[in-house]
Amino acid sequence: MTAVPGRITDPTTLYKHWVSLDRDVERQLLRWGDVEGWLMQQYNWHQLSEAEQAALPEGQALRDIDERLGRLYAERDGLFDKLPRRGAQTLEAIAARLAVVERLICREDEPEAHAMIVGSRRDLCAIIARTGGSGGLSP
Repeated sequence: MTAVPGRITDPTTLYKHWVSLDRDVERQLLRWGDVEGWLMQQYNWHQLSEAEQAALPEGQALRDIDERLGRLYAERDGLFDKLPRRGAQTLEAIAARLAVVERLICREDEPEAHAMIVGSRRDLCAIIARTGGSGGLSP
């Protein structure tokens, strides 16, 4: 996780950092599931008391992941409030904002909306690549 100083105000950078944090959350949750599954198989983890779980050195991995997730959630959620909702000045900013929205819309709950957002972001990125840059946008 790379820290973005509080003085960064470039919307594209803020959106990209939010996506990076959200991806890290996703990776940590997957890792948590793997570790918990292993602990279930090896120690019947959920049948252990909190004291027994705390005494197992192998359980430290879950505690470490929980601690990291707490920090990631706090940073990601705090950053979300600072993300501009409108007023983009570049195509890159719009594409980066769509990348945030793509992660906010659950693919399983809203497959059509998610597909349209993903397609729009990809189309926009293709236009950016084809035209050689962001270019300014007129209101």
